[in-house]
Amino acid sequence: MPDIINQNVIIEGDRNIVVGKGNVTINPLPPAEIQNRAHLGVLLKNVESTWIKGVLEKSVYEAALLDLGIEIQTGAVDHPWQMVLEAPDQTKQAVPKGTKIKDVFDEANHFLLILGDPGSGKTTTLLQLASELIIDVDETFTQPIPVVFNLSTWIDKKQSLADWLITELGSKYRTPKKQGRRWLEERRILPLLDGLDEVKSENRHACVESINQLVFDYGLQGAVVCSRVNEYKTLSVRLQFNRAIYLQPLMNEQISEYLTWAGDKLSSLRDKLEQDKALQELAQSPLMLNVMSLAYQDISARALSNLEATTEESRRRSLFDTYVTRMFDRKGERWPYEAEQTKEQLSWLAWNMQQYNQDVFLVEGLQPSWLQNRWERFAYILSTQLLGWLLFGLIFGLIDGLIVGLTVGLIVGLTVGIMTILRIGWLDTRRGQPIVPSFWWSVINVAIIGLIIWSVPKLFFSLNFGLIFGLLPGVFFGWLGSRRSLSNEIQTIEALRWSWNRAWKGGVKAGMLFGLIFGIVIGLANGQADGARFGLSAGLIGGVIFMPIFGIIATVFYGLSPEIVEVKTTPNQGVHLSARNAIYVLLIVGLITMLIFGAIGRLIDEPSSGLIAGLVGGLLGALLYGGFDVIQHYILRFLLFIQGYTPRNYAHFLDHATDLIFLQKVGGGYRFIHRMLLEHFANMQETE
Repeated sequence: MPDIINQNVIIEGDRNIVVGKGNVTINPLPPAEIQNRAHLGVLLKNVESTWIKGVLEKSVYEAALLDLGIEIQTGAVDHPWQMVLEAPDQTKQAVPKGTKIKDVFDEANHFLLILGDPGSGKTTTLLQLASELIIDVDETFTQPIPVVFNLSTWIDKKQSLADWLITELGSKYRTPKKQGRRWLEERRILPLLDGLDEVKSENRHACVESINQLVFDYGLQGAVVCSRVNEYKTLSVRLQFNRAIYLQPLMNEQISEYLTWAGDKLSSLRDKLEQDKALQELAQSPLMLNVMSLAYQDISARALSNLEATTEESRRRSLFDTYVTRMFDRKGERWPYEAEQTKEQLSWLAWNMQQYNQDVFLVEGLQPSWLQNRWERFAYILSTQLLGWLLFGLIFGLIDGLIVGLTVGLIVGLTVGIMTILRIGWLDTRRGQPIVPSFWWSVINVAIIGLIIWSVPKLFFSLNFGLIFGLLPGVFFGWLGSRRSLSNEIQTIEALRWSWNRAWKGGVKAGMLFGLIFGIVIGLANGQADGARFGLSAGLIGGVIFMPIFGIIATVFYGLSPEIVEVKTTPNQGVHLSARNAIYVLLIVGLITMLIFGAIGRLIDEPSSGLIAGLVGGLLGALLYGGFDVIQHYILRFLLFIQGYTPRNYAHFLDHATDLIFLQKVGGGYRFIHRMLLEHFANMQETE
């Protein structure tokens, strides 16, 4: 064993190189740490691609400069706003011009509050800090990774902020919960929390307390919070951070310098600002100045003089109206969608994003709760139930004949759909609230579905046949249908992994129990003529035979664990991945089922039973693992399309809105260029 006294340890990539007293020892890192670093690297890249390249580098500030024909040179100009430090003792101190936000962050010992007025550049400042912190992270990941979160999605006061962060890591950055919790406990995460003011006013006080508690419980190495200044000052509780900065409005000299860059394109706006003090105050916001530069370039002095606005709110509304109109008219381009259609559909999108606290919109994130009225939601429920059960009827028809199977599917689909509609109408009429199925609702579904599946074949075949193929599918699909049909969420299955723990705890036990019940039911059904005792004995023997068979099949079903781990890079990627995984499961489960029942079929001289069982098992697996989610998504998309809320090709439309500089593309999702523009479009929906 080498002498390790006074040795230096150099961590390089996936090795620890120990140097000292002429000895060099290379200790490879444990595989778990190598994998952990790889996952941290994925998270870091995700943050950078989403927020730095996707948002910061495509901000409306740069879009304005580009449209004005100005070349952007990083570092050539200072921030277009000034910062004032506010210490805990409420003393104020101006930050020297040109100071980097990273230096302010370091001086605050990595606990910083960023305050400002609407459109003052809070998010931009936060993302600039994230960009500088990302540069400091080396391949050993000894520094925590800066991760951007939007607090608007924290809506449950009873949920700890730690649990919320872990959930956000999963939903926004595709990090498994166990891994996210471990990273938080190991202080590998530096949370950058944007939008404290976007938290519901009644929850804001609790949110601040939760942030303070999070820092204390986990001993974070740093944290940053952004908020509008007025919303923060109304709170009776304060963040226990070391320092706060306030982003001051632009000075007149800065506004004049900015407009001078544009030359003649903004000459009328420059003259108007010199005369109109109220408009000048509006231009003190960096966002408003950038929007003005896009809305009012090459516009006549007469048009500017006709601005009808008497209050700051009306001026802001008039500015955004002009901005929206000019974006359609600029450069004389012909757009693939009419202006009015675009505005109406963007206002619908903005209103729903505001209602459901979404900062980034994903096409696969569309939910049935976004349907505007009860009749639309009822149509969605009935359509999904009908199509889903018709597909089940197709599966059932492989066993019992296509006509019988489709008849079963049609009757069950209509029945369950109508029952679900009645239950929603009677027990929960609140829009957008998730409907949790009760135990008794599952029992009712089991009874009715089992009765229908039993009674329809009974019209054509024997009582025993109806009993076998009514009770067992009724129990399974009744329970499943009550859970899936009443869910308010379409949950895409974007990735599958194998879990031995799930396979053993759920699959083996449930499968063997189901096999035992299946054998007993068949024994009782076929042994009625010879007496109940003989039928029970035959059933127990059959159960012992079917237990390992159904145990293997159920192990496959339970062992496949659906997850959301893919990084979104293209629109609607989640639904496409769900469809892909449904095909994978169809092939895997179908093949396994076909081999098992094919072997049994040879023993009982029924060679076709393997093929039929394979098709049934494969189709059933495909529906459970992504197929039904795809059906729900496209039925919802169709209903939204015929109602005029969305176009047929939604991704193409959202790209069009991005070209108009209304939206920004963030990975596979979209966000409005600023919250104030989202609010403007949302207000259009409310005034209709």
